[in-house]
Amino acid sequence: MPKLTTKAIESLSTPGRYASGDGLYIEVTDTGSKRWLFRYQFRGKRTQLGLGAFSKSNSLAIARQNVYQLNGLIAKGIDPKDHKDEQAERTKAKEFLKKQESNAKHNTFEKVAIDWWNAYKAGWSNSKHADQNINTLRQYAFPVFGKKPVKDISVRDIKKCLEPIWETKTETASRLRQRIERVLNYAKSSGLRSGENPAQWKNNLDAIFPPAARLKKNKALLDPNQGHFSAMDYEKIPEFYKDLLGRDALSARMLQFTILTVMRTTTVLEAKWDQIDMKKSIWSIPAAQMKTKKAFVVALSKEAKNVLKSIPKISDHIFPSPRNLSKPMSNNTMLSFLKKYMGYNDYTVHGFRTGFRTWAAEMTQFSRDLAEHAMAHEVGNAAERAYQRSDLLNKRAKLMEDWARFITGDKK
Repeated sequence: MPKLTTKAIESLSTPGRYASGDGLYIEVTDTGSKRWLFRYQFRGKRTQLGLGAFSKSNSLAIARQNVYQLNGLIAKGIDPKDHKDEQAERTKAKEFLKKQESNAKHNTFEKVAIDWWNAYKAGWSNSKHADQNINTLRQYAFPVFGKKPVKDISVRDIKKCLEPIWETKTETASRLRQRIERVLNYAKSSGLRSGENPAQWKNNLDAIFPPAARLKKNKALLDPNQGHFSAMDYEKIPEFYKDLLGRDALSARMLQFTILTVMRTTTVLEAKWDQIDMKKSIWSIPAAQMKTKKAFVVALSKEAKNVLKSIPKISDHIFPSPRNLSKPMSNNTMLSFLKKYMGYNDYTVHGFRTGFRTWAAEMTQFSRDLAEHAMAHEVGNAAERAYQRSDLLNKRAKLMEDWARFITGDKK
C-alpha cells in the first residue's frame, strides 16, 4: 500500500489496519470510524496503545509526532503505556487540586457555619438555643472573616474577632469562641481544612486571653461607680422579673419599667406622666433628661404600659420620692432595692442594659444598630441618625415588644 496521506486516510472505507510507519497504524472499524494505534515491542513483549480518533485536531501529522515521542521513550527504557498511565494520574491529580481550590473559594467560613448550623440545629434543646448559636456568629464572626475560605482561618483571625469583646462582653465572647471552634471542627471532619483548630482554648488562645471565668469573677468585685457594671445573664432575667412581680413596692415597678425600656437609671427616675402617650405607645424624653443631651423617644411595649397603669398618679413624677412628691426618688433607690431587699448583691441596675444588648445579638434577627439605637446610643453619622429618628421607631417597637415577651415568658 502506498504511504498514507491525509487524503488517503479520509478515503479509507474497508475495515482493517493500515500502517503509516514507525509503529503507527490507522484502524478502520466496521462502522467506518477511524482511530490511531501505536504498536510496539517492549522487553520482548508486543503491545499496542490507542492514540485517539482520527480528526482535524488529531491529524496524521500530530499522530506521527506522538509516535516519535513514544519511540523516544522506548529508547530510554520507558514503557509508553506506563508513561500514559502516569500522565493520566497527573492529569487526574491536577483536576482534583483545581476542584479543591474551587471548593475552597466557595467554602467560606460563613457558608460552612450555616451548613454546620443546619446539620446540628435539630439536636439543640429548643429553637431559641439553635438561633442563639448562629446569631452570635452572624453578629461577631461573619463581619470579620465570614467571606474568607474556611481552610485559611487562622489564630490571627480569631484574635481579631474576639479581642474587641473579650473583656467587655466576656460571656458572649466565650460562647462565640466555642461556636467558632465547633464550626472549624466540622470543617475539618468534612475535609475542608486540616491542621490544628485556631479557636481551641488550651495551649492556644489561653496564651492570648485571660480566662473568661476569672474576668467574670473580677467584674463582680468591681465598684460599679468606677464604670464597670456586672450584668445578669439575660437567660436569668425572666426569672428575676417574675420575682419582681411579687414585690408590692414602687421601687419594684420602677425597676420593671427600667428593664422593659432599657433606659438609664437617672432617665427613668426623672420620668414624668406628661411625657407618656399611651395611645401612641411612646415615652418622649426631653434632651435635659438624656445623657446624650438629645431628645429621645422610647417605644413602649404592652408590658411597659401595664406597669405604668399599675402606678397611681400622685405626682407629676411617675416615681416620686415618698418624702417629697415634687421630686423623684433618689439615685440609689433601685440599686438598694436590688441588693438589700431582693438579695442580688452581684448585679447592678445598669447591667440589665447589657443583658438586653446580648439578648438582641444572640436571640434575635434585629440588627446591632437597631439594638444600640433602642438604648439611645448614637449610631452612624448625622444623616443616618436623622433617618433613624424618622424610620426606626416602628422597628424599635417590634424589638421592645419581643424583649417584653422574652422577659415575661409570653410565647405569643
